[in-house]
Amino acid sequence: MWSSILYENGQFKGYTSEHYTAVAVCVTIAIALALLAKYRFSEKQSRNAITVLLGIGLILQISKPVLTGMAGSFDAREDLPFHLCNAMIILMPFIMYYKWRKFWGIAFFWVIGGTLQALFTPSLTESFPHHEFFRYWTVHAFLPFAGIFALQIYDWRITWKDMVNSMIGLNIFALLVTPINLYLGSNYLFLMAKPAVKTIYDYLGPWPYYILSIEVAMIGVFGLILIVFNADKLAAKLRRSN
Repeated sequence: MWSSILYENGQFKGYTSEHYTAVAVCVTIAIALALLAKYRFSEKQSRNAITVLLGIGLILQISKPVLTGMAGSFDAREDLPFHLCNAMIILMPFIMYYKWRKFWGIAFFWVIGGTLQALFTPSLTESFPHHEFFRYWTVHAFLPFAGIFALQIYDWRITWKDMVNSMIGLNIFALLVTPINLYLGSNYLFLMAKPAVKTIYDYLGPWPYYILSIEVAMIGVFGLILIVFNADKLAAKLRRSN
């Protein structure tokens, strides 16, 4: 059993029963916690619950280099936390616990626009029960859930300033990661090449042009997120104007 957890198997395939089951389990956990927060938990209990959930992802993330090292497969080009979701799972527990509103506003667009799509177009290669399987689904399911969860438990709202800060922040992060990629020969943030498996990147053109496509798509996606999560406010304004 331990060897199955530790050593790579390369057997995960998207759009199979394993994929659908993983998504269903993550969604069930998210819905259950949302219902508990709404009907049973106080704000403090809700905050602690989401922090613990994210903390599991944090532990799985920081243990990845250790576990891959134990398996003799550690690769600095792949196993360091320089992909967006991997960096965010380290920061998000603290953002949620300490109620860092400004950082949440920046992170919200990243975890909804970027991380959420990874549930449906996974770049995962390791199947159950490999440790990467658990890390991947924990990170990519609970990050977007945490972003939305804060709307409920803290009554926060995203604004156009959050959107602008998020776009600027993402480009700064990409600039910081680029020299790391050049030094290590890595592909963090998929700045140097598309993922090896089929993802949404396949529809954005060849390298390096898909990076420009992402910049354009980011404006549209982030703008849509802003509208969707402020739909009730927009509807209220329309009712008042009429």
